[in-house]
Amino acid sequence: MKLRLVDASGTPIALEHRLGRGGEGEVYAIAGSPHLVAKLLYPKSRTQNKFDKLRAMVARPPAGAYDVVDAFPVLTWPRSLLFEEAGRIRGKRPIGYTMARIQERDFMPFYRITSSGRRRELGGAPLTWDRLVVLGIRLCHVVRTLHRLDYAVGDMNDRNVLVSRRFTPLFMDTDSFQVPRPGGGHYPCMVGDQMYWPPEHLDVDYTTYRGSRVTGDRYALGVLLFQLFLNGHRPFQARGSQVEHLESLVDKTRAGYFPWSAPQPGRLEPPAGAPDYANLPRPVRALFEQCFVKGHHKPGKRPTADDWYRCLLRVREIGFQTCPRLAAHVYGKDQRECPWCRDPNNPFGMPAGWKPPRRPAPRPRHVPTPPVPKPATTKPQPKPIFARSAKPQQPKAAAAPVSRAKPKPSSPKSKAPVAAQAKRRGPAAKKEPSNVRPVLVRTVWVAAVLLVCATSTLALLAIPMIEAKQVALFALTTLWISGAFLALGWRRVRKRRTSAMVLAFVAVGGIASAGIAFAAGWQWLDYANAAMSLLLGIATFVVLERGQRLAFWPRPRGALHATAAIGASYAPAMLVWLTTRI
Repeated sequence: MKLRLVDASGTPIALEHRLGRGGEGEVYAIAGSPHLVAKLLYPKSRTQNKFDKLRAMVARPPAGAYDVVDAFPVLTWPRSLLFEEAGRIRGKRPIGYTMARIQERDFMPFYRITSSGRRRELGGAPLTWDRLVVLGIRLCHVVRTLHRLDYAVGDMNDRNVLVSRRFTPLFMDTDSFQVPRPGGGHYPCMVGDQMYWPPEHLDVDYTTYRGSRVTGDRYALGVLLFQLFLNGHRPFQARGSQVEHLESLVDKTRAGYFPWSAPQPGRLEPPAGAPDYANLPRPVRALFEQCFVKGHHKPGKRPTADDWYRCLLRVREIGFQTCPRLAAHVYGKDQRECPWCRDPNNPFGMPAGWKPPRRPAPRPRHVPTPPVPKPATTKPQPKPIFARSAKPQQPKAAAAPVSRAKPKPSSPKSKAPVAAQAKRRGPAAKKEPSNVRPVLVRTVWVAAVLLVCATSTLALLAIPMIEAKQVALFALTTLWISGAFLALGWRRVRKRRTSAMVLAFVAVGGIASAGIAFAAGWQWLDYANAAMSLLLGIATFVVLERGQRLAFWPRPRGALHATAAIGASYAPAMLVWLTTRI
């Protein structure tokens, strides 16, 4: 190509062979600059709005736009505009721009990283879970840096995002980004991949759309991370009767059926061969559900790139460990066992000769059946010589087999045996009223009982603090401590001698602490005894109600239990009051 070009500073630029071409222009090598290339736009793309956008990008690049991470760039950001001839360039329209040169041998498309099958084709060391987390952190860091400066990627997909040999993401086609306009507003992004569009943009024409693309970036970032962590699968890929009428993935995205968090076999579940969603750390799953469930129709609830960055950073800070069965299985230190070993569809392979444990099939419930008596055999009787009746004798009927089905009463007479049988078995359990929610009734009932028990603390605090009350409070404190440690000793130690030693030690310690508190005149024992009185009433109520058919339900027996609990909570206050009266 014999074009004579200059950059914005007037430096001549000599072009060499063509490296490639795209939808908006062609890319050429620059002589003497092995790390730069020139992108020349087609005449139809050389619009005033396009070059105003490029000037804004060159004048205000985001932080790190021209930096390298592990010797690789992260953005193909425009460096300088190119003009067709030397001389005065003011007032002339540029025909292209320069940017960083990308070596094909150093990068690969993002979609080749997400699938384990495509990763095996690349060869080399396996891409383990910890490396996927590092790649996700770097991907989120680039996006959050752009969003902080009011940029938006817009066309974020698994083909214009490349990955280096050292797990550095590279964003291509930066001239299609949504760029802030100096006077306000944005230069729009008019391209995109429909597989990464959020649900609210599926019916939008991007050539005329002037809204923000940041919420679309949040959705596309969630899809890329989902593909990275779940072996290339997408959030709304599903099977089952609930989605069988939806033909394409776009239709499923618009419907919003997320099958991963709570699959329903046969109705809505992930694709066959998909990894187990539960293997991912809980914070990562929470953000996925926030993005694709809560944020499906509410874009403001989708996690930002900062949220993803902090989440993955915490996962990395917890640390990783290697499975003893297979070195490719790397998982978090907070997990007790390797989650990939029990999942045959995991993206990291399975150990040779090892099979994931299978849960035993549930045993059918055995119901003993009563033995069926054999029909009695009748021997032929000899015909009497002198018969009074001409009727032949009928053989005895065989015993009918015992039926397991209960007879249905069809008349008042048939109901009598059933009622008698129910009376022998005992009174049936009363059913809860159907017109009142059980949870609300229990909540109100328990709250009322606890409120009445709490009044015992007021009664104890209302007694004037005299010397007799102080002695009673110290005695109660010793009793509380001794009883608690005695129960602990009897529960954990079987030998009575050890329990007795624990009781003696605690009693001496309690008396000593009570004496010190008495000498110091501490008032906290008053409040401590009041709290313990309330806990005594609560414990009494819970112990009495436990094991009942209608526990914590307002009924006559429940009223007796509540009365006992209230009496137990008032017992310490009554003892202290009687002590002050003696």
